[in-house]
Amino acid sequence: MKGKTLVRIPTARHLDREVARWWAWAMRHTDLDIDFVYNTEGVDRTRNVVVEKFLGTDAQYLWMIDDDVVPPRKKELINRFLSWDYPVVSGFYDRFDGFVGVPQVYAKVEEERWMAMPRSAWPSKEAVFRAAAAGAGCMRVHREVFEKMPYPWFEFREGIRDGVRFRTGEDFTFCDKAGGVVVDPLMECKHMRDVDLSKIRLLTEALEYERLQSMKQEANKELV
Repeated sequence: MKGKTLVRIPTARHLDREVARWWAWAMRHTDLDIDFVYNTEGVDRTRNVVVEKFLGTDAQYLWMIDDDVVPPRKKELINRFLSWDYPVVSGFYDRFDGFVGVPQVYAKVEEERWMAMPRSAWPSKEAVFRAAAAGAGCMRVHREVFEKMPYPWFEFREGIRDGVRFRTGEDFTFCDKAGGVVVDPLMECKHMRDVDLSKIRLLTEALEYERLQSMKQEANKELV
């Protein structure tokens, strides 16, 4: 399954400056074919447009990088990532939940429901391992996966579970249809996504609470 890899960056706005810097670095230090694909019809449709354009080429692999995800600037890690023969292989990056960064690597717990796998639950910190899903922001896919999969490759799914409406992300549905992914734990990317100020407030409040608790504990020690 070796062959040429196209690197495509789907976007509906702009590239984060760090992504642009990585692109410039990659142009100097690798022979990767890198370009962006602009579309404003939604992230699911944009990813599908990227795949449509890719299938019109003779390349064997599509490496999709989101416009706010920055791969490492280490040639040995890039070469390692490109060397894998797996149908779907992914790097990883964190999603900020308001308190900590959570790796976007997931186990499937039931139909249309996934749970993030903390690093402590990974079977290896160096060797590749299988997961049910991963964020599609740094994902390399062989063309046969797309050729065998019915269109649309990326789509949102909506439904109701326990009386609550849910919406499954387009990367989860793709990974589900692909039968899971292989994760390269050394391919750690930076996620430059903006963080809602309310989440920053939650974080600062939590840190302030921890500080006050620590002060109380110290004060209690002095009284003993």
